[in-house]
Amino acid sequence: MDRADLTPDLRGSKLAAAPGPRLTRSRSGAILDLTHAQVSLTGRKQMSSTVNASLDDRLAAWFDGDPVAIAEGDAMWREVRETAPVYRFGATTLITRYDLVKELVHDNARFSSDHSRKGSRADAAFAALTTDEERQAFREVMRFESHFMNRNDAPEHRRLRGSASAALTPRRVKQVTDAIEGHAQASLELLSGAGEDVVDLIPFSYELPLRVICDLIGVPAEDRLKIRDWGVALSKNRHGTKAKELVGSYHAWLEFLEYVAHLIERYQASADGADQLVTMLMNAHGTDRLDPEEIASLFVMLLQGGHETTSNLIAIGTYHLLRTPGQWQALVDDPSLIPNAVEELLRYVAPAQTASRRSLVDTEIEGVEIRKEDTVIGSLTAANRDPAVFDDPEAVDVRRTDAKRHLAFSFGPHFCLGASLARAEANVALRTLTQAFPNLELPSEDVEWDGPWNLRRIVELPVSLGR
Repeated sequence: MDRADLTPDLRGSKLAAAPGPRLTRSRSGAILDLTHAQVSLTGRKQMSSTVNASLDDRLAAWFDGDPVAIAEGDAMWREVRETAPVYRFGATTLITRYDLVKELVHDNARFSSDHSRKGSRADAAFAALTTDEERQAFREVMRFESHFMNRNDAPEHRRLRGSASAALTPRRVKQVTDAIEGHAQASLELLSGAGEDVVDLIPFSYELPLRVICDLIGVPAEDRLKIRDWGVALSKNRHGTKAKELVGSYHAWLEFLEYVAHLIERYQASADGADQLVTMLMNAHGTDRLDPEEIASLFVMLLQGGHETTSNLIAIGTYHLLRTPGQWQALVDDPSLIPNAVEELLRYVAPAQTASRRSLVDTEIEGVEIRKEDTVIGSLTAANRDPAVFDDPEAVDVRRTDAKRHLAFSFGPHFCLGASLARAEANVALRTLTQAFPNLELPSEDVEWDGPWNLRRIVELPVSLGR
C-alpha cells in the first residue's frame, strides 16, 4: 500500500503548489488530513462552532464525522463549490459542480470505482495505521468491500450487477414492494403506540427500510436486530480512516459471513428456499453464480444502500418538509405531489453524500492536474444544489419541475440498482405519515447530527403528532 510520493504535482494547474498531506490521529482514532489546517481536532465533540474555522479545517472535521461539521455540511459544500469546482484537499481532489460530478461518475475510461483499496486516500489512510491489527483489518475489510458491485469496473461490474439483477426478478421485487404498505403500518405503531404527543420519528424511519431489505434478502424476522447491528458496525468504517471503527467493521464482517453461510445452508435444505434471493444467487449458472463471500458483500451493499440511505432519506426529508413553510401541508392537501416530493428530497438530502473514484491516468479536470492513482471525490450534495442547474437550489419545493435531474442515485453504469425500491419506500412512508398525522410539527428545529461522513443521519427527531 506504500507509495513513494503522495504529493500531487500541481505545476501548471489552476491551484497553487502545496505540500503533501500531513496526517495525524485524533483522540477519536480518526486519521485527519491537515495539509492546510491550522489546528488539529482532538475529538469528535471538540468543534462547537465552525464560524471562524477555515474551509479546510471544516472539511477535515466533516471527514472525521464531527457532529457540528456534519450538521453544517451543506453550507460547507456550497462554499467549496463557490471557491473552486475542482478543489485540492490533501491527498484528495474534490469535485462539486453538477456537470463535472456527472462526468466523473460516468467516465470509466479515466476513473475507476475501485477506490477503497487503492489510490491516494487509501494509501494515506493505510500509512497512518499504527498496529498490525489495524493494518490486517484494513486489508481484510477492503478485500471484502472489493466485491461490492459499486467498487468494480467492467467486466466484473457487469457480472456482479447481472447476477443481482437476474436474482431480483420482477416477481421477487413485486412481492417485496407489495409488502411495504404492511411494513409501514407496523412501523407506524412505534409512533402512535407510544401514547405521547411528542415522539421520536427515527424508529419509524429506521424500522420500515429494515423490514423491507430483510424481506428482500430473506432474513427471518427474529434476526432483524442482528442485521441492524452488523449494518451499523459496517457503515461506521470510513474507508479505513478511523482505527476503532475499522477493527469493529472487520469483526462484524466475519460474523456476517458466518451468518450468510448458515442462511445459505438453511434455504438450500428447505422446501421453500428456492424462491429466496440467496438460493437464486447460489444456484445461478455459469458466471452469474456468486460465491458465499460475494453474496455476503451484495447483502451488505443492499443493507447500506437499501436501508441506511432510505432511512436517512425518510428522516432528514421529513425534517426539511416540516421546517419549510407550506411543504408538509401541500402533501397533506394533495397526495399526488408525493412522488415528486420524493425526487425533490433525493435532490436536497442526497442520502449518499459523495461518489468516489480513483484516477487511472494522468489527466486534468477544468485545467487542474489529476495524477494517476489520485482519489477524486464528487460531492452529490454540491452537485444537487448547483444554481447553474436548479433554480433557488437551497429551497425545498415539492412542486419543483426538474427535481428528477438529481444525481442522488448516481448516473450511468453505476446507477443505483435499488432506486425503484427506495422510491417506493419513501413514497409509502410519506403517504402513511401525512395520512396518519396531517398536523405533524417540529417542536424545535435543533437536532443532533452524526456521521459517518458519507451517510449522515439525525440522531433523534422529536415530532409533535398533533393529535
